[in-house]
Amino acid sequence: MRDRVSGWQARGMVSVRLADAAAVAMAALLLLLSLGADGIARAGAVASVVVLAAAYVVVGRRALRASTDAEPADDARPAPAAIAFLAVAIPAAAWGAASASELAVVQCVLCPLVWLVLPRVRDAIVGTVALTGSIAAGFLLGFGSEPVMLVTAAVTQGLSLAGSIVLGLWITRISVLSRERLELLEGLRAAQAQVEDLGREAGAARERARLSADLHDTVAQDLTALVMLAQRGRRELRAGDVERAAGTLDALESGARAALTETRAIVAATAPVQLEDGVGAALARLGARFSRETGLPVLVDADGAAPLDRDAEVVLLRCAQEGLANVRRHADAAAVGLSLGTDGDDAVLRIRDDGRGFDPSRASAGYGLEGMRRRLGEAGGRLDIATGADGTVLTARIPGRTPLPDAAPRPAASLPATAGA
Repeated sequence: MRDRVSGWQARGMVSVRLADAAAVAMAALLLLLSLGADGIARAGAVASVVVLAAAYVVVGRRALRASTDAEPADDARPAPAAIAFLAVAIPAAAWGAASASELAVVQCVLCPLVWLVLPRVRDAIVGTVALTGSIAAGFLLGFGSEPVMLVTAAVTQGLSLAGSIVLGLWITRISVLSRERLELLEGLRAAQAQVEDLGREAGAARERARLSADLHDTVAQDLTALVMLAQRGRRELRAGDVERAAGTLDALESGARAALTETRAIVAATAPVQLEDGVGAALARLGARFSRETGLPVLVDADGAAPLDRDAEVVLLRCAQEGLANVRRHADAAAVGLSLGTDGDDAVLRIRDDGRGFDPSRASAGYGLEGMRRRLGEAGGRLDIATGADGTVLTARIPGRTPLPDAAPRPAASLPATAGA
């Protein structure tokens, strides 16, 4: 065991207010017991009680507060206030026991205070021995040293000493274990926070890599084509070929519009998620914005959505954003549908369009399918693709993880997403 009282008081297990209450109760009891003495003995008993109370108020509380505020340390030394308090309290307790034997009960409060104000185990043991020995000496001094008195003092104070030390060591051991558990818990919390930070950083890095790839595969290529068209148009104008230059300008305008569409798609796919009112409502807002920007009707159906935790909702909403971005870029569709429901234990999101379809095995990185697969795979789900000349259906499946039982159910949404939604 470490040779110190390692902060059971510093962790707030015993408060100064509790010690104050015990001191007041003990002072009242001692005064009542003092009244049972006669003559000079009564005056001595009352005086000892007054001295003990004054010592606690003047320096005892200060010593106790210093011990509860201090961090445990192996080389901690007793505070000056603690030394001053014990230097007054121990002789006063002996004086009280010499005046009225009943006042020996004061050690019921003084022994715990010794362990509270002294920071090391060996100091607390020495203080306990000094206190119990002084009370025994005061008792013998006041009531004689006949054999029966010697036996009474030895047995009574021996039991008090042994009980105080055993109790002090036991509580000290509990405090050591409590402090170690608290430090372990704090370490685990710090490690968890670090893991969460690393996870966020890794997620941000993946998003940056995906965005970089999207920009390279789409916008950068479009801008390169625009530069080449501008150079060709300049050459045609210099050659006086106005008709061909006009055609080049038309191609330049068309390419710029395509680049703008690609840029808007990327922005839409990386927009912040808002899930305060549930993933169904978030899908409705996403569809409404897509409809406003493209003019395509979007039907959102989330009536069959089971409650999901936030991580699952974020994954599904990101998949919906990426799926709509693919429709905007590649599908040439006339209508789009978003549906969220359940299939067994899975939550299922479907993104439908009636566009021209594509070959999944030959889809370029610009389709974002690998990113969707990666997101779903990390969440224990998968992406299924059905595509043909009459359109495409992207099906995102994720395990149906539900929140805690006391979590309030999220409202579902089932409404057409129009420009006025």
